[in-house]
Amino acid sequence: MHVRKVNITAPQSSGIGGLVGYAFGATINSSSVIVAQISGKSQIGGLVGDGDGGMIIYSLAVVNQITGTSNVGGLVGKGDDVTIISSSAVATEITGTSNVGGLAGAGQNSMINSASVYTLPKMISLTLCLCL
Repeated sequence: MHVRKVNITAPQSSGIGGLVGYAFGATINSSSVIVAQISGKSQIGGLVGDGDGGMIIYSLAVVNQITGTSNVGGLVGKGDDVTIISSSAVATEITGTSNVGGLAGAGQNSMINSASVYTLPKMISLTLCLCL
């Protein structure tokens, strides 16, 4: 699945992702998302907000700005027992007050294999996110 959105804003909500908010035990395979901005309270991710027990394979999140308070990540906000294989996050800015990461904000007992995080200058990323 491939999704293109402009903004996702829910300042008082948790479990917000560019593709899916909550994906407990789900497998996300060969998916991509391009988003200008994602903002919320907690469990905020470029692709998945909260993906406990799931798998993310061959997937990509391109996001200009990701903002939350806790568990904020470029690909997945919170992912306990999650497996990430050959997936990437591209972001200009990822901000939060606790558990903030380029790939994942928080994740216990998780496995990451061949994953990448890239950062872009604001001008390049904004052009990429809004024009594709």
